[in-house]
Amino acid sequence: MLIRIAATSVNPVDCKLRQGVVVGIAPDFPSGLHGDVAIAIEAFGEGVTAFQLGVDE
Repeated sequence: MLIRIAATSVNPVDCKLRQGVVVGIAPDFPSGLHGDVAIAIEAFGEGVTAFQLGVDE
């Protein structure tokens, strides 16, 4: 699946993880922390039926 990220965010927990306040649950830097994104589906492979092109709701 090819997606276009339309928006993302940084949550307070993301900041706390990077500050070291919460340890042991985040991957090592420089990996991304969160999955809060708004997407638009640009393309997908044959046989995919659960999604449609455009904004996924």
